[in-house]
Amino acid sequence: MVQFSLAQVVQFSLTLTSITPDVIKMLTQYGNGCVMDSLYDLGPLPGGQLNSVEDFKKYAAQEIKDMQALNVPYQFAIPAAASAHEFETKAGQIAAGAGNQIQYIKAVMELIKPEALKIQDPNFKGIGIWSWNQKMYWHGDEYTPASPSDETMSYIDSAVTSAIVHEEL
Repeated sequence: MVQFSLAQVVQFSLTLTSITPDVIKMLTQYGNGCVMDSLYDLGPLPGGQLNSVEDFKKYAAQEIKDMQALNVPYQFAIPAAASAHEFETKAGQIAAGAGNQIQYIKAVMELIKPEALKIQDPNFKGIGIWSWNQKMYWHGDEYTPASPSDETMSYIDSAVTSAIVHEEL
């Protein structure tokens, strides 16, 4: 009998403890599963409230550390477009204290260091990019940017030459 398992668990903040011992077993038993760990919408603020870039870096650094401690295959999803906590505008208003979306990407890529991480940690499988939408709405408010800008995609492309987007599991 052939046993086969392919799993990808999308994880929004490891503090939710959804990566249980049973999930770890499922992800590692056959060697073809991974966690897609969201590095956006982290922290204690309710959705719709902006994370500063500095707070975002603090939350993402802890999330990266927590993910690596699980010793399971993983990818990180990064906020190249607006999320409910990292955005340029909400309901047409410029977000106070925010620069632009690329600041979040630069901050998180400095933390991940994908080229080095790919060599140092065999569990690291790459980067996922949030997201491409015509419009981004959350609780009735429109957030921008709905899709990554050319500048953001160019930066990501130059920051990760071999660790970008997906690797076959």
